[in-house]
Amino acid sequence: MKRSLYNDDHLAFGASFRSFIAKEITPFYAQWEKDGIAPREMYAKAGADLLFVESPESVEEMERIGRSFDLPLVANMVEGGRTPVLSFEELQAIGYGLAIFPATAFLAA
Repeated sequence: MKRSLYNDDHLAFGASFRSFIAKEITPFYAQWEKDGIAPREMYAKAGADLLFVESPESVEEMERIGRSFDLPLVANMVEGGRTPVLSFEELQAIGYGLAIFPATAFLAA
């Protein structure tokens, strides 16, 4: 069924995405789930320019993530959150290229 909300480019993207999932992800999903991580090259192959891994809970886990991916990583530095708050220099040293501090302005008030 063709929808008026989407044009042919949207439909082609959807078909391409479904094909990518069927070929590149579905056959390997069970093993990745068992391993606890998908291969790092999969993210770049899917077109990612940078990567955000939700809520690592230790510096050691952040370092492992930094060693695991060849893409720039995003660190979400929330004071009082689950992820250790590091300086940008410390983050760069372990492979993070972007840091956001979403609560800092609220805490300054």
